[in-house]
Amino acid sequence: MDETELVVPWEKQQRMLNSSNPQTSSAVRKSFSYAGVWQDPGSAQSGAVYSDAATAAVTAAATAPFSIPHLPASLPSTSEEGCLSTDSLVAPGTSARKSSSVADPMTIIFQAGAKMKFVPFFARQGAPSLTQSSDGEVFCNFISQEEAQKIDEELFTEYAFSVDQLMELAGFSCAVAIYNAYPRSSMKNSDGGVLICCGPGNNGGDGLVCARHLKLFGYKPTVYYPRSPSKQLYKNLVTQCEKMGIAFLSYIPSDVKILESSYDLIVDALFGFGFRPPLKPDFAETVQRIASLKVPLASIDVPSGWDVGEKTETTDLLQPDCLISLTAPKLCAHRFTGRFHFLGGRFVPPLLADKYNLCLPPYPGASPVVLLKGPQLGDLQTPNK
Repeated sequence: MDETELVVPWEKQQRMLNSSNPQTSSAVRKSFSYAGVWQDPGSAQSGAVYSDAATAAVTAAATAPFSIPHLPASLPSTSEEGCLSTDSLVAPGTSARKSSSVADPMTIIFQAGAKMKFVPFFARQGAPSLTQSSDGEVFCNFISQEEAQKIDEELFTEYAFSVDQLMELAGFSCAVAIYNAYPRSSMKNSDGGVLICCGPGNNGGDGLVCARHLKLFGYKPTVYYPRSPSKQLYKNLVTQCEKMGIAFLSYIPSDVKILESSYDLIVDALFGFGFRPPLKPDFAETVQRIASLKVPLASIDVPSGWDVGEKTETTDLLQPDCLISLTAPKLCAHRFTGRFHFLGGRFVPPLLADKYNLCLPPYPGASPVVLLKGPQLGDLQTPNK
């Protein structure tokens, strides 16, 4: 990765690279120049006075490998003005310097006294505790149904993602979240039995992908898929599951005891953010049956039957133990009261995340999911298949 890519969007890098300023002859100098750190010492620009120590430090940095200093362990919480508040945000070993609350971009104060501004997305990715509250809950902006649809449209058009590509990433994320929240070793009742209830749309497609990966992770998934798919995409997903020995059901047994003894987890992949109430009679019956079970329930993106908006008075039938939000949490996730809330789908381009002010938290290591709320699970694991 080019050094400047860590600091500024690619389009702005291109403009900077064409600069004739002799002081910005290297990629590193260009990145520091844009960040507000590097400046011609003879410049008389108002408000751009740096100490000799700062100038010397920047000069040295311009000819040395680029590095980002570690952020302090304690960082401010989000502010109403945006993703971040930079009050008292200082690097280790520096004296505190008052700075106003800003949403974009974030300012980090270095030991030499010089300031560097980072693109918010990358700044957050470098600070694991940046969006975490004192009680362990991670802050992240929630989006409306309309915003979710616009983001999807841009992913498919402007960013050239395909439906099956995003479905694979989303379904894999869900499987990894389940692997961490409900380890195979903890499923004593059914020896790893998981029932994945899939609807007719993309949420159901995510569920089919999730089932395939759970099989590879050592679980024993069964798919409830009441409607035969007409689109080739879904037919392919069904074939992939069948070739891996995953059983399919066209109905859910009415005997609760059979269900509770056969499965240690139910996965709700019936409807996603495109759903608008009410449920059709056949799916309403399915949701009621799932809700009656004393088996943990994990919902993909949006619990089926929920109004996606932020309603204060609702009759949400399903109350999942785990919610796996995709792309960004939807407004209805404010009503979620279960134990685990994951964010999955590590595929949102940084420019798109900043355009919609998603304030996405950093993902740990190479994990495709991050725990937004819930009991500490240690380091999130991506299973070896």
